[in-house]
Amino acid sequence: MASELVDGTGELEESGNANWMSKLPEKLQATTLWELAIPGSHDTMCYDLDQTSPVMEPDTLVKLDQLLPSVVRPIIYRWATTQESGVTEQLNLGVRFFDLRIAHKPDDSSNTLYFAHGLFTHSTVESVLSEIHSWLENHSKEVVILALSHFHNLSVSNHDHLVSFIKTLFGSKLLPRQDLPTLQTCWESKKQVIISYDFLRASDQNLELWLSVPYHYGDTLDPEKVIAVLDQKLQEGRPARFFISGLNLTLPESPEEVLKHVLGSLRDTTLPSLPRLLDWVKRQTPGPGKTCINIICSDFVNHMKFVPLIIKLNDKLLSQEEDSTTSSSDSEY
Repeated sequence: MASELVDGTGELEESGNANWMSKLPEKLQATTLWELAIPGSHDTMCYDLDQTSPVMEPDTLVKLDQLLPSVVRPIIYRWATTQESGVTEQLNLGVRFFDLRIAHKPDDSSNTLYFAHGLFTHSTVESVLSEIHSWLENHSKEVVILALSHFHNLSVSNHDHLVSFIKTLFGSKLLPRQDLPTLQTCWESKKQVIISYDFLRASDQNLELWLSVPYHYGDTLDPEKVIAVLDQKLQEGRPARFFISGLNLTLPESPEEVLKHVLGSLRDTTLPSLPRLLDWVKRQTPGPGKTCINIICSDFVNHMKFVPLIIKLNDKLLSQEEDSTTSSSDSEY
């Protein structure tokens, strides 16, 4: 394996990815974060779903759950479980973007919040954010992007409580909205956390919160259609800042589709499709260009070297610069 390694991010496959950002070549440390290739996990917390919790959505399954919970919940669980690794394990794998979908349980008068995807998680939002904070304390040059979204059944009071908790917990680690964040500027200011918050009232009032990050995905179980959608989005032109290309497959929410796949699971459907989806990834390039990628998200991020593959895409930025330098040098003669 060592003979396959080259200068740059290739060496990370051998040394591990828990500190991959700190090991990037100096030229990439000065690259704007939305021009780097960053591995992310789709529905990050859905390794921790609670089968005893009520179904939260869609409405048709909520009604069915009230009649047949012992039948409906196991089906939802199999199709809503998107990850197999805990948040610390994902951080150690090298995941740096986290898709955190937050919900408040019905008839709960407290500010306790959970993650959710059809079902609620066992873990609370505060406990998981605290776990991320603890990991960052021991990895001072790693930067994470936490995308908080969906906010099912949250009141304004719940939002105020959550934002206050985030600001208190991460404190000076929070990177305020700015034009051109790089790893170097983050290290100089000791910032490690970018919070994307998909509730305009909160993000408008708090400079510590970034606006929601666009997420492109196929909304289908067909990997070829997923690839077609992602290619089309890139051809239309990448957003100016952070954006996500999602490899995740999605089971349509209609009762007919659910019944058609009643004996299956997201895992059994996704893993055979991953090689094809990762072939698409290998052809991508980070950078500022119209068709360049930024964050790439997947389900089951611990499989098939998804994370090292994304990180290694950053080598292409070095190759581009070397080609540009060579061309410039040749033109002088």
